[in-house]
Amino acid sequence: MKLTYERELILKALEDNLSAEESRRLQSLFEASPKLKEEYNDLLNTQQMIAWAKYDSFKPYFADRVLKRLRGETDSIFSDDFYISLVHNFYRLAFTVLLLVMLLGSYNIFSADNTSNDQPVIESVIALPPMSVINTNTTILNYKVFNNENTN
Repeated sequence: MKLTYERELILKALEDNLSAEESRRLQSLFEASPKLKEEYNDLLNTQQMIAWAKYDSFKPYFADRVLKRLRGETDSIFSDDFYISLVHNFYRLAFTVLLLVMLLGSYNIFSADNTSNDQPVIESVIALPPMSVINTNTTILNYKVFNNENTN
């Protein structure tokens, strides 16, 4: 949509970006055309209703997207909407992973054999087998013998 000079002035007025000369020019246009003044008032009322509306159905930056569309600007493929939806989905994924880790940790704590109290809680949470230096050396030697490696 090609913007006329009058509509461009109206959009600048809605954003409060008019210079003094442009403001005088817009006022003279309003005096010459009551229909243009009515269109400006309609857009101003719409902008105020959007700003006051606190509905969840409006996505973030709704007013900015409407004004961009009125100006005839096109968004790139990586617009603010894409970024916001990406962040929103990341938070959902992070919450889901956190919940899964908490559930698995709880399962490991409550299903573990609690007869031996020498294992720290964190090892119980992530289900690590109890290890010591002696157990580690034995495990390494068993691995080498099993794979026919030189034990020197």
